[in-house]
Amino acid sequence: MNSYQLVHFACSIRKYFGLPYHHETIPVVDQLFEQEKPENVVVILFDGMGSRILDRTLEDQAFFKTHMLGEIRSVFPATTTAATTSMKTGLTPVEHGMLGWNMYIEPLDQIIELYTGIEKETGKVNETYLEKHRSYFPAKEITKELQEQGKIGLEISPYGDKNYQDLYDMMDVIQKTCREKGKKYLYVYDPEPDHTMHELGSDHEKVRKLIQERNDQVQKLSQQLENTLLFVVADHGHTTIQYMDLEDAPEVMELLEKTTSLEQRTISFRVKKGKEQLFETRFLKRFGKAFQLYSKQQVIDLHLFGTGKEHPFFESAIGDYIAVAISNQALCTKEDFKLISHHAGITEDEVLIPLIAVCCNIVKKKYNYGMNGPCVFNDDMPEILDTILESDMIVFATPIYYFGFSAQIKSAIDRFYSRNGKIQNKHLKLVFIATAWNHDEQVMSGIEKHIDILIDYLNLDNQGMLLAKGYGYTGASTEKQYMEEAYHLGQSI
Repeated sequence: MNSYQLVHFACSIRKYFGLPYHHETIPVVDQLFEQEKPENVVVILFDGMGSRILDRTLEDQAFFKTHMLGEIRSVFPATTTAATTSMKTGLTPVEHGMLGWNMYIEPLDQIIELYTGIEKETGKVNETYLEKHRSYFPAKEITKELQEQGKIGLEISPYGDKNYQDLYDMMDVIQKTCREKGKKYLYVYDPEPDHTMHELGSDHEKVRKLIQERNDQVQKLSQQLENTLLFVVADHGHTTIQYMDLEDAPEVMELLEKTTSLEQRTISFRVKKGKEQLFETRFLKRFGKAFQLYSKQQVIDLHLFGTGKEHPFFESAIGDYIAVAISNQALCTKEDFKLISHHAGITEDEVLIPLIAVCCNIVKKKYNYGMNGPCVFNDDMPEILDTILESDMIVFATPIYYFGFSAQIKSAIDRFYSRNGKIQNKHLKLVFIATAWNHDEQVMSGIEKHIDILIDYLNLDNQGMLLAKGYGYTGASTEKQYMEEAYHLGQSI
């Protein structure tokens, strides 16, 4: 599932509400919409709450973990400016143009903090930017498009259509809004735990408490909502970093036209004309172990910022080179804020984010929608299922009993349902082995149809089958034909 990005999730939202979308949607999300047809769709985005942070801070039976559909990826770069804009619009960064915290704005010939309007080089607020921000970045949010159509779309955030005082007030606002009449979409933004992780680090005890608190409050909220499909996502994750001071490399600094822009782990460089090759050589010599360097043309050719129609400022904003962090390093200048934990690089800690779903109209009846909740039977099967999810391949092996699976293996497969969504998203490899007493042509016909349907339903990657007939006598297991088939099947995997 981590082949999908946050923008694809946003496109699934657009699809459900009948808005045009220009990128792939996520099939399992589309299936949930089709299955449940919720009156309310609520997306809560907790800033910085990446998958690896959840792994470190929550128990396996925590609400967020038991309701995970799977992992998806942030956009590039994995930073709030780019990712939340993609979530709010369904556009890639190359399309909406919001590429990083500080960005070169071509009409102003200035590097601007996109959310504040402050010029990076002077520290002054650029009033022209504040006046023209909407015309510079005209992409409309999903909520605004719905409002223009006379439908209900609301942003609940410190800066949105409805604001809140704290986490508990946010939950109250969501609950009250969902009780109002009409089909509606709520996009909810929380700046935590990102703010605290920047300040204290992603492994700080306060971060663990913040995430646990959000896990518990969302669980309580889900028990109060009806006819609601509730999603929890993040814009990016975090990683603990070490700083490298760009000013300690004067041989690189002297080749720059302007100060750096975008992010400390995805950095744009504007290089003096004619000095490009020299810059590349010197940068890689000094920082090449910590950063991958891309020329402007490479960035464009590789679609690093996504696909789609380029924003008018895109090529000027990326500068001549983009350096992307591949380790725990960040580049700064002396005036930059130095943060304990950061993001915008391409490590798994930063890029992988959770996609959590709760079908709230049936949560009171059967706990969850049945595909990622705890199994009703208290035995060892959940451990087996979790082991399967940690694996790359599963092998089904069964004797043929009355043209189908044995009761034992069929019972085990039936128990997959409590992890159904996760198994579907895992795309496990599969090998199927069956033995039958008879040589009859029809003896395998039923099981072949069954396994084909099962493969399709669970999104398994069929690596091959071994269907051994005529095993109704002692010594049949030594038959050369099937032993060779088994050997070649094993070699092919």
